Amino acid sequence: MLWQHQTDSPLSRTKTVFETVTHTSGLDFVATLPRSPLGQTAYQAVADGTVDSVSFGFNIEPAATSG
Repeated sequence: MLWQHQTDSPLSRTKTVFETVTHTSGLDFVATLPRSPLGQTAYQAVADGTVDSVSFGFNIEPAATSG
């Protein structure tokens, strides 16, 4: 999970995402934020409603080739 799509500002990784639940209206997830100024900034922005959505990015692994 990145802050503002910045790869140098990670907030969480897949191993710290505790739960994901898929609904017809979207996806809920729970993650642990770091105990850092960036983590506090992100938490406060969500808590006060400044940030109210997320976007997803991903990488696709190259297809495995049989050798």
